[in-house]
Amino acid sequence: DESAGESAGDEEPTPDVEPSKKKRVTQSKKKTKKKPDDEDAEPTSLPARPSKAAINKGISGVSGAVSSCKTKGWFPGQTIKVKIVVAPSGKVTSASARGPIAGTPLARCIEKAVRGANFGKSEKGTDFLHEFRG
Repeated sequence: DESAGESAGDEEPTPDVEPSKKKRVTQSKKKTKKKPDDEDAEPTSLPARPSKAAINKGISGVSGAVSSCKTKGWFPGQTIKVKIVVAPSGKVTSASARGPIAGTPLARCIEKAVRGANFGKSEKGTDFLHEFRG
């Protein structure tokens, strides 16, 4: 009889423990809700536009590909201006050579090389004119 009483006594605390576990699960869900808020805060920590350092790094990352375009008729000392448009993702959405070389095989080679650049994430992206020298 006593062992039956002990069993009944053992069973009673178990339901009390389970509801408190449910409360902990509810609290975990609240913590999960805070994570998206933290994720939303991350983009605001991005620069509005890529920094000069990010632009220099992006350009230097494609300098080898741009240099390989010299076989397309790039004369020593020749300067080629390219308008570069960068999306907030850091990827180049447009690269177009300016001036008399526009539309030439040399221009197309440089434009293709520049499109492979990455300038790092920013809130708004940017656009700029860059001069490449042969």
